Amino acid sequence: MSKSLKMSNRYISKRFKIPKVNISKNTVNIILYVITLALAVNFIMNKQITALLSLFFIAGLIYYFRKNITLALLISIIITNLLLAMNYLGEPKIEELKNNENIENIENNENIENNENIENNENIENKMTKDTEKTNDTIETKIVKGIKK
Repeated sequence: MSKSLKMSNRYISKRFKIPKVNISKNTVNIILYVITLALAVNFIMNKQITALLSLFFIAGLIYYFRKNITLALLISIIITNLLLAMNYLGEPKIEELKNNENIENIENNENIENNENIENNENIENKMTKDTEKTNDTIETKIVKGIKK
């Protein structure tokens, strides 16, 4: 590096020092406990039992292997929220199930109506062919009668 870059780096580092925040490990753990407790209460209130179980299962699994509660809680919070955001842990609600049943009923009704319409069209076509056959027969008989006279 050139002298001017070194001097500018020294000047910047002296001029703009980022203050270090000394947070004890105990404070971080307490913050994570409070966040985990708030998430647990939220999951219980929203009846998201699978999310609650996954939060504690992931935390327990990581703690079992790493023996670090901070890491276990942090990773379990992140993973659980990612799974919720991607709808992997979302349980279908009653309204959604009702909507799905309504959609199925509507589709079934449409299929039944389509089948009835097809049958009606076939009946109409059969009647039309019979009518045209009758008119053709009457025309033929009139022509034959006209020729005989």
